[in-house]
Amino acid sequence: MELQRKKPRYIVGIDLGTTNTVAAYTKALHPDYFKENELSKIQGHPGTDDNDQTEIKLFKILQFTGGKTLEKRDALPSFLYILQDDESFDANLKLPWEKSNTLITGEFARERGVELPHKLVSSSKSWLCNHYVDRESPILPYETPLNGDKRGKEENKNKISPIEASCAILSHIKNAWNHEMAGDDPDLKLENQDIYLTVPASFDAVARQLTIKAAEMAGLENPVLIEEPQAAFYSWINRSGESWRKTIKKGDLVLVCDIGGGTSDFSLIEVKEGQDGNLELERLAVGEHLLVGGDNIDLALTYYLKAELEKKGKKLDSWQMRALVHSSRKAKENLCSGEGKDKYPVTILGRGRGLIKGTIKTKLKYNDIESILFNGFFPECSLNDRPAVSTNAGMKEFGLAYESDPGITRHLAKFISSCVDENGNTRLPTAVVFNGGVMKSPILRKRVMDIIRSWAEDVKPSPFSDQEHSDEYGDKHSHKHRDEPGDKHSTEHSNNFYQTDQTKKEYATDAESETMPDETAVETGIGKIHEIDEIRKIHEISEISEISEISEIPEIREIPEIPEIREIPEIPEIREIKDVDFDFSVAKGAACYGLAVNGKGIRIRAGLGRSYYMAVETAMPAVPGLVPPTRALCIAPFGMEEGSETECSNRIFNLVVGHKVNFDIMTSSVRKQDSLGVLIDNWEEKEINELSSIGTLLEGESGMMIPVTFKVKLTETGTLEFWAYERDGERKWKFELNIRSNAE
Repeated sequence: MELQRKKPRYIVGIDLGTTNTVAAYTKALHPDYFKENELSKIQGHPGTDDNDQTEIKLFKILQFTGGKTLEKRDALPSFLYILQDDESFDANLKLPWEKSNTLITGEFARERGVELPHKLVSSSKSWLCNHYVDRESPILPYETPLNGDKRGKEENKNKISPIEASCAILSHIKNAWNHEMAGDDPDLKLENQDIYLTVPASFDAVARQLTIKAAEMAGLENPVLIEEPQAAFYSWINRSGESWRKTIKKGDLVLVCDIGGGTSDFSLIEVKEGQDGNLELERLAVGEHLLVGGDNIDLALTYYLKAELEKKGKKLDSWQMRALVHSSRKAKENLCSGEGKDKYPVTILGRGRGLIKGTIKTKLKYNDIESILFNGFFPECSLNDRPAVSTNAGMKEFGLAYESDPGITRHLAKFISSCVDENGNTRLPTAVVFNGGVMKSPILRKRVMDIIRSWAEDVKPSPFSDQEHSDEYGDKHSHKHRDEPGDKHSTEHSNNFYQTDQTKKEYATDAESETMPDETAVETGIGKIHEIDEIRKIHEISEISEISEISEIPEIREIPEIPEIREIPEIPEIREIKDVDFDFSVAKGAACYGLAVNGKGIRIRAGLGRSYYMAVETAMPAVPGLVPPTRALCIAPFGMEEGSETECSNRIFNLVVGHKVNFDIMTSSVRKQDSLGVLIDNWEEKEINELSSIGTLLEGESGMMIPVTFKVKLTETGTLEFWAYERDGERKWKFELNIRSNAE
């Protein structure tokens, strides 16, 4: 029987991380599809037991380590070292699949880059979402001296672009896989497997498109994107087995707090009950793209050490400062590893001929790291606190656009505050899943949990079912108002029974033994009701004494309906979900997602994580010197599901043939209520931000106008496509997102 060789054998999840890249895999088909002799050569293959079919394995990546040694490691550090001319001819620096090379990826690159930081490319993923640079131009390493420097021309020649850097990392993964797993069998090559590639949940459409392009440049066709916080949650489900259904329950709101090397990524996942009674998961919200994480901590530690050295009279130049950043990272990783170390040595090479003689040595203490982290990155704050906004200088050094406020807990407070219920009350998470290298520290996890739990004091649900009604009632109809002189309509008397002297009333009371003393006069504000005889028992008629003449019958007002008072629900204890693999959960979770896509496991419902808008010029008479304002037209609403498309059919756009046509695109991660076709005025002031532009060049007679409608598609791979459809014909045009600098 001939084997089915064209179907993917494996589902492969790749975590293209800022600090480390990890690959994990599982079988896509039953082992019977494999040749017998293939099972033995597949590293860690789980065999043919049906119970092992969904086991997730790490792919150990071959790479150069210290001393130019080839070793397999669980992770590939996301660092690229640009070889110098003499190094590129070193046969000891060539991988088995290479004939020649100009780049080294992985652990050797990271270690060598500490000594020669101007040759090191790091945090390349963070550059993919930097709108202020051309991400396809060779700008990395950005530490390389400018052309005016005497070394500039020589060292600038080997620069690479951010997209090429990501491509190089993915190419290393592909080549290592094919060398180890495929051999001569093309069906086992990585490019023929189902690839699930992770991105931050906060990545916008441009950054996602660039990630796909980098993968395609590396020879990985049609990868599917999966958000990193979701992948971490999938991994926890897989590790928990069926017990995950006992750990979380209907109504839970799970915060995934993913703080890695370059970014802080937040997502909220709600646990619901489906029609069949089984639990369902839905991703409700994602945070903004926050360039604050391990890289920021490294910089903070670097400047702390710099200050300590300056106290001792030791000055560092810019080259040594870059080396100190990488040394601080290494010290941080060792001190925060949980091994109980209290200090770690830091060494900085000297400059010039006397490298050894000029070497600077110091040390970093754990207590110093804890103080910097708690006060700078995880400060105590209330739920109402917000990140500080910096007043930037007119000139800023070229580099990554880090957050002006490094306080991650303040960013988290802003994110959680955006999730409210139907009454406008903030919904606190009931459970937290941590992920990312920074959160490996149990001290930091406890710190964040304590701060989130303290926010319960800031969330005070109204006891009224209608908050607006309760406020109005409390303000306008309080029963505590005292009578003012001459006030004949006091609310205190709203329930009094008024009677003229021509009428008499039969009274009854529910209190059988309760009486009112003789000669008692009850103040009414309109006169006095004189002596009332002893009140009889229930249902007995009492004779009422003569009532003095009442000169005026007050207006009887309708008493407003008292709003229903509900029981305030007790805020549940916010708990941490344990048993998380901080280092490898994202890659393993991506593989789990691949299984879920193929019907093996629960799937988190997650559509578009932000809303997208097109700038539409306001129709108005021409005024000299006045540029017509633009309005934001919602073209892709929040929550739009994968594989679907939207069309603004009620709006017609004119495309000019023979010219490049551009449209400005904006986005918002907090305006979840905007539906397709909604127009927003003054959008610059309403949490809508510029993203990019889309454009294309239409062939045809120059100047001709073609009426079109506009469509947006959210592909199964997780990227956005923008299309124009001819209104009076069948032609269509695909628009490309502009991935060049917004400053251009």
